[in-house]
Amino acid sequence: MSSGASSDPQPTGSTYVVKFGRIMHIIHVADDLKQADRWYDRLFSPVRFLSNYNETERRDASLFVVSDLIFETLTPAYRIPGAETSPVARFHKLYGQHFHSIAWKVECGMSEIVQRMREQQIRIFAGGGRELTGETPVGLFTHPRDTHGLWELAEFSGMADPRDLPDRYWSGRAQPEYWYDEHPLGIVPGGFHVSVVVSDLEAAKRVYTRVLDAKIIHERVGDDRELLSAFVFLGRDSVIELIRPKPGDTLAASDLVRGGDIVHSVTFQVRNVTAAESFVSQCGIRTKRVDEESFFMYPEDCHGAVMCFTTKTVPNDPRCAAPSVPSEGGGRSG
Repeated sequence: MSSGASSDPQPTGSTYVVKFGRIMHIIHVADDLKQADRWYDRLFSPVRFLSNYNETERRDASLFVVSDLIFETLTPAYRIPGAETSPVARFHKLYGQHFHSIAWKVECGMSEIVQRMREQQIRIFAGGGRELTGETPVGLFTHPRDTHGLWELAEFSGMADPRDLPDRYWSGRAQPEYWYDEHPLGIVPGGFHVSVVVSDLEAAKRVYTRVLDAKIIHERVGDDRELLSAFVFLGRDSVIELIRPKPGDTLAASDLVRGGDIVHSVTFQVRNVTAAESFVSQCGIRTKRVDEESFFMYPEDCHGAVMCFTTKTVPNDPRCAAPSVPSEGGGRSG
């Protein structure tokens, strides 16, 4: 990701137009890149399109498509002198194997976004951890304490997005229909959401709505009418669940205690939860049912990642032509 100056045109009025595109990728930091990639290959049969080493960030990575979501598996390049002090290595030492961040494509308005961040006293950084104090970059990372989890925003990703390339270029497998029609998991196109655990739900909602122009589409309330989570929509395809877990013996609560506000899980909607769970078990991965419609995989079997599968749809999801309205949000590990 480049940290050069933004090419945003100067505004003609008092504000910029801000437009977000797709989620560019979800980063999963792992101990061993090859082993993590083999795990993804066995479970998801992804379409891989890039593997590289980044000198600025001193890390190794690979990127691949699963349905309409891109993952980036990443490991610190400890073989390189000085890599142990990189931001990725610091994350790895603190949290081990874990989801790291959400990256979004900024189609228009990076200057306005940076202005909003500075007004909200949100710290921003270039790749490699250099704090950005004056310039407007073409790409940036946020401080997770300021944005309730780590974000990456970029005007361009430096590569063609395989989801936008012709179907024939990827032999039909980069299109979401492959994972629905042919793959044993039966992943529903446009049915994923990403969950982030937060200590202050109201503050997290303000940051997402004020900085990212996110819209609150659903709020989940407990039996005591306490607000448990909020689903927000932004850009072309992003549904993010902001969870304030209750104290207790759940993965979400443990994540918050251990890591503070952090990307917790990815949930895929599937055609048939029983068939999906059967396939996951055949891959040697342990599962646990949340309810009749949802299950999650034990992170110990998933290189630290928490992943869930459900037949539920998120209420009021604008990606769905005719969404159902379940009693709770999608399958979670809390």
